[in-house]
Amino acid sequence: MEQQMGLTIDGAEVLTAGRMDVIDPATEQVIGSAPEADREHVERAVTAAAKAFPDWAAASAERTEPLREAAQRIRLAADELGRLTTLEQGKPLAAAVGEAMATAQFF
Repeated sequence: MEQQMGLTIDGAEVLTAGRMDVIDPATEQVIGSAPEADREHVERAVTAAAKAFPDWAAASAERTEPLREAAQRIRLAADELGRLTTLEQGKPLAAAVGEAMATAQFF
């Protein structure tokens, strides 16, 4: 059974009343679900982000190493991320793996 996860708002998990099915476009089968945010969730998230931004922006040097580590983890998981992207979007596997690698470059 799929683990039901919530949204993350202001560093805390927030469970939602609604969920959205994630559909594999190739088979039209439900492959998972995602929490569905309502207007209140979005407003809380935007408020929390605005509040956190000054400290976040001031700590750019501290974010460098974790971002490099995230990029490396994405590179190591590119095949699995590509497979999941293909299931979710129907994108060809090679393109999906390439997308994961491009994402690592952004980090």
